[in-house]
Amino acid sequence: MTAAQLKAAATGAATPEQARNPYDALKRQLEQSKHEFLPLLGNSSANVDRFIRVVLNAVLAMPDLLNANRRTLIAACMRAAQDGLLPDGREAVLNIYNTKVSQRGEPDRWEKAAQYL
Repeated sequence: MTAAQLKAAATGAATPEQARNPYDALKRQLEQSKHEFLPLLGNSSANVDRFIRVVLNAVLAMPDLLNANRRTLIAACMRAAQDGLLPDGREAVLNIYNTKVSQRGEPDRWEKAAQYL
């Protein structure tokens, strides 16, 4: 391990790809996206930190969210933040749905997608 990698691991600045597990990868991705949540949640870093904690708690309560397409999970979180709701199971919910993905020249496949309700 190089010195730069050790420093990144010690400071928590490792990339999502370098995370130990999917939960850590999501946590790092949300932490890196704080600046995108900031205008949606009233320009308060305390609100963003609270929102991220609620999202991570929702993932702990429903671990299948980690198997969903990550793009759809982040988009669902963005929509909840845009509406000013916390996905805590009371105000809003993050749910999993199977969606059919079609690409030209390839057979159809089913993929798990997260959705905000």
